[in-house]
Amino acid sequence: RRMMQKSGPAAGMPAAGPFFRCYFSGLTGKNSSKSGADLPAYLPAGCWERYLSTYADAEPGHVWAAVFAAAPLFLDAAHQTAEALALPVNEAEVEGSLRY
Repeated sequence: RRMMQKSGPAAGMPAAGPFFRCYFSGLTGKNSSKSGADLPAYLPAGCWERYLSTYADAEPGHVWAAVFAAAPLFLDAAHQTAEALALPVNEAEVEGSLRY
């Protein structure tokens, strides 16, 4: 059972997971609320919608669609984090994971 937002711009949407609370902190230098209700207001355009597309019901096709929506979203965050920390991203590992 997913936690849902009770108020704010994300009311009725799934609560943000730890990945996005961490991403938000890196983007803004602030900590988000426990439920992440304030995240949509601070994320880059389209990012919240991309995050919501990673949620799926138990239908196998929907689960795979969510996995393939999550992979590029995670990779974008990894690239931003790597750039901020002056670290490389292992592109061969990324490609191998997606191919697997």
